[in-house]
Amino acid sequence: MGLQNPGTGLTYTTTFTKASGTIDYNPVITGPVPAHTWFQVNSAAQSLGSTWLSAAVTYSNNGGATYAYTPVSGAGGAAANYDATVTNVRFTLSGALGPASSMKSGTTSYIVRIS
Repeated sequence: MGLQNPGTGLTYTTTFTKASGTIDYNPVITGPVPAHTWFQVNSAAQSLGSTWLSAAVTYSNNGGATYAYTPVSGAGGAAANYDATVTNVRFTLSGALGPASSMKSGTTSYIVRIS
């Protein structure tokens, strides 16, 4: 990717796959919003395929100590539709993630903009 200019949007994607023969219940996926970037409000998304999972997305503005923050357009001096105070994004998946081919993989993502 190389060096990127301010204003460039970057999508952070996590692909998860259950490879072992056991079942995991209610897995949690977290990701940081890097320094010198702004979180794009309403950009958190997931593709859970046929995993039968559902996802709740929560946000932190204190380095992941708590996840009770709601992103706000323009917060922290960010441009419209971005929030400069979001530090982490958490996807709490509800249900069972298992080894069966129909319930073992998916993705989560969110977008940031270089400030």
